[in-house]
Amino acid sequence: MRVEPYKPTLLEASFPFREVSLVLRADRRINDPAYRVHRWWARRPPGLMRALLIAAASDAGASSDEFWQDFASDTPLLSDLKVLDPFAGGGTTLVEARRLGAKVWGGDVDPLAVAITKYELNPANRNDVEVAGAALLEHLSSQLGRYYPAPSKTPLHYFTLRLVTCPGCDYENLLYRSLALARYTGARGSVVRDAGLTVFCPTCRDIHRLADPDRQRLHCCGEYHSIWEGTYTAGRYSCPSCGSRSSHQDLKTGGAPSILIAVEETADDAYREVRAPKAHDHDAIRRAGNYWSEKREAFSWSSRKIGTTRDGRPQSFGIVDLDQLFTPRQLLLFALAKQWIAEADTDQPVRAALSLAVSNAVTTNNRLCGYATDYGRISPLFSVRGYALPSMSVELNPLHPSAGRGTLPACLQRVAKASEARVLRHVWNPKRRRVERHVFGFEENRKGIDFGLRSATRSIPEARLHSAQLCVFDPPYFDFIDYDELSHLQRVMMGLSRRGGVPLFPEGDNDHQFQESLALAFRRCVEATQDGMPLVFTYHASSKQAWDVVGEALDEAKLRVTAAWPVLSDVHMGHHSFPGNCEWDVAITCRSVEAVIPMRTEATAAEWVSRVAPLKVSKTDQLNFQYAIEICKERFGVATGGTENEDSRGT
Repeated sequence: MRVEPYKPTLLEASFPFREVSLVLRADRRINDPAYRVHRWWARRPPGLMRALLIAAASDAGASSDEFWQDFASDTPLLSDLKVLDPFAGGGTTLVEARRLGAKVWGGDVDPLAVAITKYELNPANRNDVEVAGAALLEHLSSQLGRYYPAPSKTPLHYFTLRLVTCPGCDYENLLYRSLALARYTGARGSVVRDAGLTVFCPTCRDIHRLADPDRQRLHCCGEYHSIWEGTYTAGRYSCPSCGSRSSHQDLKTGGAPSILIAVEETADDAYREVRAPKAHDHDAIRRAGNYWSEKREAFSWSSRKIGTTRDGRPQSFGIVDLDQLFTPRQLLLFALAKQWIAEADTDQPVRAALSLAVSNAVTTNNRLCGYATDYGRISPLFSVRGYALPSMSVELNPLHPSAGRGTLPACLQRVAKASEARVLRHVWNPKRRRVERHVFGFEENRKGIDFGLRSATRSIPEARLHSAQLCVFDPPYFDFIDYDELSHLQRVMMGLSRRGGVPLFPEGDNDHQFQESLALAFRRCVEATQDGMPLVFTYHASSKQAWDVVGEALDEAKLRVTAAWPVLSDVHMGHHSFPGNCEWDVAITCRSVEAVIPMRTEATAAEWVSRVAPLKVSKTDQLNFQYAIEICKERFGVATGGTENEDSRGT
């Protein structure tokens, strides 16, 4: 494949966005090993970036059959091309480009994103990682095993509640949403239990296993307790003594003492039981705290104050020191692991693998983790939208060998598999008109990787000017999630460098500042890409203001839109699956004004919705489509090297 300057591409002529979206929906639960190395919060679907890259490198006259044949191919179709992504994030664009044989170039301002993407592009040998990982686990087990005592069964989760003090009357009491600890409803993917509902008594704190998962009341200590009501409702704690209602900020809940109320343990891979804590559980926690206090200086551990966050959390919860976000056992785990990795007799790629595995474990080993009651796994709340404080914190046994979401063995296994070449994903069969499973056998491609800690607005070095044939990226959005704040814990625990620049996001409602930065990033992309070549980016927003900012940034960068297509992206998965969020992206192709002939387009949001049926489009995404089309209509055109035809409207 070759991309010719000024020539229209398939992406600008007849991109099969409906079929691509159907493939992306089928892909939503894929376990592609390359992208399981480490959590990232803003990944575009791999199938989407693969489709955009192939379509952007295909001639406008290519047929649908040819496109899907290329999509399913294992051959290095882009071996003659260099692909740029200046907003790499979790690295999806560059990994897919590398799998297609391209040379890749890019960067990100977040050092965690850089560490993740660098490893995805050049993973260590699986066997080497497994051997080193086993040695690390053996070392940690010898040092920390005594702090997770298992007289008969192996502990998996430790449930704790905060003992808060009412600011109005100084009355102390537990803060909790309900008495439920674990429930079995038969939901798909949930842990099978021998009891429908496991609850605790708020008076004596005894544990009760009930048959009915929908039981409403518990009888204990001579009285009835409502199971689904607690002292914390609607974001406020109700004091049983004076009746006043207080927020986490009022209570400084994050600094309140933690009370262990239950332990979940395993007898084998299939059986779990929640029990009341015993003396050896409390003793282990106390001894771990003492050991950490004695040894922290020997680990050269220096705690840090939490920097200013946009919404004031977690400082407003009474948490000002990063160490407060972890238990002593968790701090020991990270300090010992970091020390062992630094001294390990192994090569740098393997050390990078181990460091990423430990960093990934931070997500599920901190005091802001909750518990998915109906599913029996850790809910890493802090990694969704900043620092959320659960009413019941759950500490994971990070060394559990066979169970638990986010244990260190599981994280090590994920990073070891990153070098796998065979991946099960989905493709579209144009003859049968349906999505089908397909095993890709990606060839190894370690050449031509130019990636590092860089800002998308930084000046392009002279040697790299106009060197890329394709520029495909996913810039930050105006109504954004601050991923830089989400990665803060991992960056500290890994000892990563400072950011490579100022992240591109608005300061408050300052749309002009965001627009200027985005326009500068667009101009840098133009400077880095060969003359006459297309730039491709994905974007979504539920507000007109956010899309208007994109349009004005395109104007400042002297770019015109040559195509815009709706593509399903987030599909009710993970941290983006909130009511009112956009699930569809708009993939926009643009070129410099001198490479475009202005033209009208009659695209409408209603047309897009009808063309993606039977896929559903929410009211939020209908607005997303409408605002995108509005900014594109004013700036639409066709590549000067092409001919005007019915399919060149980018709709």
